Amino acid sequence: MMEEGTDLVFICDHSLSLETRDDFRIILSRQRKLVLTLFGEERISHDSEKEKKKKDVTILYEKSEIQQKIANILLSSTLNDTNFSNMKLDAAIILAALTSLMGNSRSDELQEGITRELITALRTISEKELLCDVFLSISLHCCNPEVRNHLLHVGLIDALVWKYSLTSEDIDITRAILHLLSSVFKPWPRMPLAQVFSVLPILSTALHSSDTRTISDAATAIGYLLEESEGEEILNSDSTIAPTLVQLLMHSSEDVVGAAMKAVGHIIAKNESTAQTMIELQVVPSLLWLVDYPNSKVRQEALWSMSNISVGSHSQIQSLVDAGVVPRIMPFMRYWASDSKEEKDLYEEAAWILANMLNSGTDSQRRYLLSENVLEAFCAPLRNLTPLETLSKQVILEGILCLLRFVRVDFAGSKEMVSSFFQREKLSDLFAALKESEDMPPSLHPCLTNILDLLKELKME
Repeated sequence: MMEEGTDLVFICDHSLSLETRDDFRIILSRQRKLVLTLFGEERISHDSEKEKKKKDVTILYEKSEIQQKIANILLSSTLNDTNFSNMKLDAAIILAALTSLMGNSRSDELQEGITRELITALRTISEKELLCDVFLSISLHCCNPEVRNHLLHVGLIDALVWKYSLTSEDIDITRAILHLLSSVFKPWPRMPLAQVFSVLPILSTALHSSDTRTISDAATAIGYLLEESEGEEILNSDSTIAPTLVQLLMHSSEDVVGAAMKAVGHIIAKNESTAQTMIELQVVPSLLWLVDYPNSKVRQEALWSMSNISVGSHSQIQSLVDAGVVPRIMPFMRYWASDSKEEKDLYEEAAWILANMLNSGTDSQRRYLLSENVLEAFCAPLRNLTPLETLSKQVILEGILCLLRFVRVDFAGSKEMVSSFFQREKLSDLFAALKESEDMPPSLHPCLTNILDLLKELKME
């Protein structure tokens, strides 16, 4: 038997002839496994030997004549007998898997051949290992939006739904189908609602699986669907999805929590109505719990979701107050000068939440924020704005301006507290100096002018 390392050289140097069919059959089967092993991993490998092999194989496959030889096998009219029928499927899987590496600069004939072979395999193959390889290769193939849309057009979803109906008890095949769906539903041009609704029962059922990979892929797929404008239709068509996603925020698996958090975030971000639905499902306490989560991306997603709630109605803002969100996120306001990107991101999300609450809240909610030392937190970075992005500076200044406007309305109740703080910190002079500072973009000068005018009006200059 040939050595694996000589496979591609053999493919390149030999023509497709009857006497070499056995060699090609063995080689293609082996290459199918190799390519899927090397390119089918989503996470970056830290295995240096594997990464070297991946690089070597990439260089070999970038030789157009090798891909052409494999394409010739796929399109050959002389390989239709049973003994060698898998050669065409192996060729289709290899070429499909390489889409993520090579792009899709292929002829229509070849693309049709790949698609036809893969869709036919979904409907006819029963061997589990080979079927899972087909699922994985389609996942990689779908990295190209045009290919993905073509697969949807020729019946990919119907084939998956049909296959799932026959194999739903097999956890390995279920995992493969859910992983494929999480790739198919990535946020490209939206899918027809009929196709979405046909696959939704699979995703909804998978959210209740005992297998964490299945749950994670189902939540990921739903999250992608919810990014599309038909998000509300999806929630209305299956009332179990939203409460199940909220429950999954407390799951023991980090992958499940991360996928569920993204999906929940998309629901909250849709509009005030969908945010209210999640609030009534008690999402805010779960979001607050995730503020301490070990994964920084999950923490940031939780804060982002609370930020979206904070631009909602007065009652929605009150749900944040009642849950104790403000005192919990105030420590993040100290991260404005941190060298850590993760901590700086937490600062920015916390600042947005507080600024939104100030802008959209009631007078009593603003008075509460003032009592929680929000003004001091916004003013803390003013003596060194260099570490902050322009958007963060804008959030700070607009938050301060909003508080001062509130003080003008609530003069008797708030002026003394604010006045003593400004005089103690000598911030009036600092605001005037900031207009001349190179750290202050000209676009923010009007906000500074408004702050200075209010200080004079309130006699805090």
